[in-house]
Amino acid sequence: MDTTKEFKQLKDLNEEQLPVAKHKLHDWTHFAGLYAAEHVAATEFVIGATFVALGAKTMDILLGLLIGNILAVLSWTFITSPIAVDTRLSLYTYLNKIAGDSMTKLYNWANVIIFSVISAAMVTVSATAVRFAFDIPAQLNWYPTNMWFILIVLCVGIVVVSIALYGFNAVSEFSGLCAPWLFVMFTSGAMVLLPALSLDVLEKTLPNGWNDFISLGDQSIWTGTDSDGEPG
Repeated sequence: MDTTKEFKQLKDLNEEQLPVAKHKLHDWTHFAGLYAAEHVAATEFVIGATFVALGAKTMDILLGLLIGNILAVLSWTFITSPIAVDTRLSLYTYLNKIAGDSMTKLYNWANVIIFSVISAAMVTVSATAVRFAFDIPAQLNWYPTNMWFILIVLCVGIVVVSIALYGFNAVSEFSGLCAPWLFVMFTSGAMVLLPALSLDVLEKTLPNGWNDFISLGDQSIWTGTDSDGEPG
């Protein structure tokens, strides 16, 4: 192919369709910020509560976490990372190259639906935390019953979307600020609740071993009974 023609074709491509230039590569802190964004979004509060509501048992949770995390690490190590390092293309561009426009559009629409539902759930969780400051009653139905709660959801959504509009760098920086104290909150919450929960269930302030921990989970958290009182 003529060099001039090839250069013109490359020049006409969008920047996202080209491999990321070496001078635009980020260091590990950027990756850590993006990774922390998953926890800043508090997906655990949505997924974890769902497991409880659907009647999962303690061993279901532990085995599921073990198997899921092992598979995630293996897939990232042996599939995702090598492809990303080798091509330096975005997911959408690489999918378009190997599967074509139709599959890319299908993937995009699937993402729109999935992440709309997940984002709405996570914004609602964040708004639920804020409602305590305004003494708003708990929203126990699948629809909101308080106008102030709806207003809080809209405000939280505006903040989240506004940050996302600035791109991955803004999300990474924001997550880097939030992640440290968020993990402190997770840890502090467990340390505060565990003695009270253990005292109520086991009649002692702390579990003595693995069997006590399993009993605590089976009797108070992952009971194997769903929200309607039926076995999971």
